[in-house]
Amino acid sequence: MDIYRYPDADLEESPEMSGADPWGRCLRQLAGIVQKVEAHARKVSRAMETSSAKRQKVAEKKSSKATPIPLEHVRPELEKQHVHDLYDAIAPQWDRTRYKGWPRVDDFLDSLKKDTPGDVPLIADLGCGNGKYMKNAGFAVGMDISSQLVAICREKGFEVQVADALAVPYRGGIFDGALSIAVLHHLSTKER
Repeated sequence: MDIYRYPDADLEESPEMSGADPWGRCLRQLAGIVQKVEAHARKVSRAMETSSAKRQKVAEKKSSKATPIPLEHVRPELEKQHVHDLYDAIAPQWDRTRYKGWPRVDDFLDSLKKDTPGDVPLIADLGCGNGKYMKNAGFAVGMDISSQLVAICREKGFEVQVADALAVPYRGGIFDGALSIAVLHHLSTKER
């Protein structure tokens, strides 16, 4: 930071100047204060740069370790805008046009019925959409990121909730089968 300094700011006060030029004396004192503030500002700036470099090194060390996805990254803005918000907006039209399941998925669900005592398997539908597979699944619980699609499922009488496929709210090992049809391509990165 460059500050204008008066030419005599660093000069010692001569006996003939003391009291003779009160403004000059005041300016010299002010210049001294400014120099001290500048020196302090330089120290603070160096400390901030050092702190920033240390934080960056720590972040680099942390990123080299395999860690689970932090919850704040579970729903990136790209997915929110181009997937979640889109499906909320088109949910009624989506429901009217997506009513028939894919034959291989229906075959999978039928095979679970045969292998389950009582022919009523417990199915988790992760990304259930409008619930088109839940009606033939035995007993299914579903989740979807779209609150509007979840509302449509509830109107149909299905057990559903709003949740993210990367933060599944169900305990593992309790289902006879699980579906996640047409979900993975909505994730924004390969890592996710």
